[in-house]
Amino acid sequence: MTVTAYTLAAVLGLFVLFIGARFLLQPRAAAEGYGVPAGGMPPVMLMTRAGPEAVRAGISQ
Repeated sequence: MTVTAYTLAAVLGLFVLFIGARFLLQPRAAAEGYGVPAGGMPPVMLMTRAGPEAVRAGISQ
């Protein structure tokens, strides 16, 4: 049971890390995929906080 829990935690942490990296590398596509309409505003304004927070959450898992 412990191995399953650690494996699940590692997979979920890597997934959150992937989401954060995508927000940093492709902010407009990530915002649209997440459901946020980023068509009219600069994506940097929206993703300045979302990307690093998701990366930090993925690393801390």
